[in-house]
Amino acid sequence: MNRVPRGVFFLLFTVSGFAGLIYESIWTHYLKLFLGHAAYAQTLVLALFMGGMAIGSWLCSRRSSRWKNLLRGYAITEGLTGLAALAFHPVFVAATEASYASILPSLGGDISAMLFKWTLAGLMILPQSVLLGMTFPLMSAALSSISPPASVPRSACSRAAFS
Repeated sequence: MNRVPRGVFFLLFTVSGFAGLIYESIWTHYLKLFLGHAAYAQTLVLALFMGGMAIGSWLCSRRSSRWKNLLRGYAITEGLTGLAALAFHPVFVAATEASYASILPSLGGDISAMLFKWTLAGLMILPQSVLLGMTFPLMSAALSSISPPASVPRSACSRAAFS
């Protein structure tokens, strides 16, 4: 592990971040078909993406101190996120088909149908959002525990502020 330059990990994390943003865009396109409006989908995706990332970061801060290998935790988290990305389309198709075929007609009202659709859509993207929120704390903690950054001289501003 020490033989791998630190920049490789930064590049990997950058590519992962771009993939997460693409993932968010894809969710919006899928969910607008189910929710019936692009604004509804964008609102739900943005709220759950940011909220899920906050939850993931919080969970990671509470649990990761017990993990022996944070870089392995990061790799597992990224792997689970990738598997969820591969499973998203079949899960979306199955969930929406079941909804349109049997669940939505039995709900009987517009409000209950809307609540069901928003809840189902949220359940389809929240787990991945939580996983995405775990990646930054795991990667940064892993890299800082492997090789702490070199000491940076304090500037005159920081000396004045902390003197």
